[in-house]
Amino acid sequence: MKSRPFALHPALNVFLDALFPPRCAGCFEWSRDVFCARCTTELRPIGAPQCEMCGAPFDPLAYSAPICAECRDKTPPFLAARSAFHFEGPLRVAIHRFKYQEKTALAGRLAPFLAQAIARDAILSDFSPQALVPVPLHRARHKKRGFNQSLLLARELGASLGVPVAELLKRTRDTPPQVGLNRKQRAENVRGAFILDAARFEQNGARILLIDDVFTTGATLRECARSLKIAGAGEICALTLARLN
Repeated sequence: MKSRPFALHPALNVFLDALFPPRCAGCFEWSRDVFCARCTTELRPIGAPQCEMCGAPFDPLAYSAPICAECRDKTPPFLAARSAFHFEGPLRVAIHRFKYQEKTALAGRLAPFLAQAIARDAILSDFSPQALVPVPLHRARHKKRGFNQSLLLARELGASLGVPVAELLKRTRDTPPQVGLNRKQRAENVRGAFILDAARFEQNGARILLIDDVFTTGATLRECARSLKIAGAGEICALTLARLN
């Protein structure tokens, strides 16, 4: 039998709200929810029509094949990649606060959007991963920031789904940003940047869900998935809070 979540007395909630007023993660106005009503209307979820593989949004008014040109040209090493929202507006503000202003409590408030993205996608909802694997930071960047935002999101999502989190990958190079690079340059930028922590990889053929905060060009997720595949992983999907393009 599942235990019921602990609930605070209503009077205590009122007291805590007065002492520490809950704020919208986008505009900082009072809001018990992660985003206020106004900011919620500015969020743009990503769903169909989109590439069945990389999740690239398609123009709903244009005829499109189920697979985008880039994925047709070179099949990605993952089964599917999905993002909850476009990387803009209130969500962009929230992610920047989370990553660069040490607002780590936002992990617990933003992770439910990942669960919602899984629930509304046919491929991810049927995937049933055996492990959640966060995209790692290079040790220098991790030391500077103090935490890996992808790991925090994975832990929150894993707790809600009942799926273990496995830090299977290590980043060997602190790669420069992908923005502004062409497709070939993006691939070369992250080529060989990830290695498997063999001591942690215990189950060949395991279904893995990669977790990251933002899908920028897709090259990082592709390289992570490629490294896991070489090591013997089974099917791999990827999930991010937001997508830049």
